[in-house]
Amino acid sequence: TIYQLLTHTSGMGNFWVEYDKVNKQKFKAVSDYIPLFVNQKLSFSPGSKLSYSNSGYMILGLIIEKVSGMNYFDYVKQNIYYPAKMKNTDAYELDNVVNNMAIGYYMSPDSAGQWKNNLYDNIIKGTPAGGGYSTAGDLLKFANALQHYKLLNKERTDECTKGKVKYRDGKYAYGFIEDSLNGHRIFGHSGGNLGISNELMIYDDLGYTVIILTNGEVENYWEISNFIKRELVGTTPS
Repeated sequence: TIYQLLTHTSGMGNFWVEYDKVNKQKFKAVSDYIPLFVNQKLSFSPGSKLSYSNSGYMILGLIIEKVSGMNYFDYVKQNIYYPAKMKNTDAYELDNVVNNMAIGYYMSPDSAGQWKNNLYDNIIKGTPAGGGYSTAGDLLKFANALQHYKLLNKERTDECTKGKVKYRDGKYAYGFIEDSLNGHRIFGHSGGNLGISNELMIYDDLGYTVIILTNGEVENYWEISNFIKRELVGTTPS
């Protein structure tokens, strides 16, 4: 069901192993990814447990295209980026020139002390499952538009952001993770890949929005994330 896809309880898996075997330059439409996972068996009976599924979010993108009759990327622009006035956010194509685009860097696993960039490890165009580009300013605009109900009404916003299924120390909602730290509600999401890590944390009752964008080693990101949590809500297990 759409509920199971949104909450990663569908039993579908991930396409990354198959993706690493193919020519990445050809994967620009959402439908291009279907052959990578269409024949994969379900990991479990849908609804019986939670397992993070990138393939499930690709299906959600295809559902948007089917229902709206629009290209997924155009739909997101018209219904999220434009209303929120996000001018520096998109699923940019990496074979095109994009002004002021940051590159991810990580330490080489083979040569000690040598940095590598992630251009050859990255996807060539973002997808419903990740890979988009943004800025701290634009993510703040997104958080404000969401909280002031410019994207969805209050009922739908609550439905999207309130946890449904236990996930790590919190609960997974519809594309959001909801946590409670020392009695304070936080919702948002984190993510990352080689050379990049990021997090959006909306402190609902305190009125703070925290955005962390890193294009380096992930350890620095964890240090910053835990420091900010401690400053805002006090000591936590992490």
